[in-house]
Amino acid sequence: MRSTKIATLTMLVMLVLSACNPITTIAYSSGTPPTPVMSESSAPATPQPPEWETYRADSGFEIRYPLGTYSVHDGARPSLAAEKMIYPGAKIVEPNDAFVYQNGSDQTYRLTLAVIPNDQNWSLDAQREQLFTDNPIVQYSPNALAKHVIQEVTLDGVKALRVDGVTEGPLQLLTQIVAIHNGALYYLLIEPHELPPNQAVAYAPKIANAANKALVDEMLASFKFTDK
Repeated sequence: MRSTKIATLTMLVMLVLSACNPITTIAYSSGTPPTPVMSESSAPATPQPPEWETYRADSGFEIRYPLGTYSVHDGARPSLAAEKMIYPGAKIVEPNDAFVYQNGSDQTYRLTLAVIPNDQNWSLDAQREQLFTDNPIVQYSPNALAKHVIQEVTLDGVKALRVDGVTEGPLQLLTQIVAIHNGALYYLLIEPHELPPNQAVAYAPKIANAANKALVDEMLASFKFTDK
């Protein structure tokens, strides 16, 4: 009789424990456990490519640039030829302040574009040097160009001229391109970009950054004439 009571008590305890901690048994029809599905919160984020925007100017061109890191602004540099520029004048595709600060000591770059009428009927062959030194965005002396090779390239399929690495005083033109199309002169410049001096931070020279330079080169390669 005593043993029967113990067995009954033991069974009751087991039933109580089973109710408190149920064990679920899953049967696999294929004999192989299914691959666990990751929830949205635990799935690794897939890097998204930066969104690019197209800027189109009434002066006859368009160019693409990455939103979030670059913006299009009016040219702020004084120019003797500003009144000659076809509307909307010089345009600068430059990095946002946040992108510049994010890069710290790494150099960022900007692209400036301007279009003027070819009133003097200049040609790429006859005025090779003058097309560069007398450009409407920034002028410099012929001596600064003297030791640089002028290359023949194409800009959206149109014959153009290019020169790299022109410097004069604080001026640093990493790339300068000029093309003649439909009676107008098209100028494109790539330069290092600098924010206005911040007296709260000690000045330190920037370090050339190949990835940032490649980014602005990609913008340059996206250039298209809109009046073909």
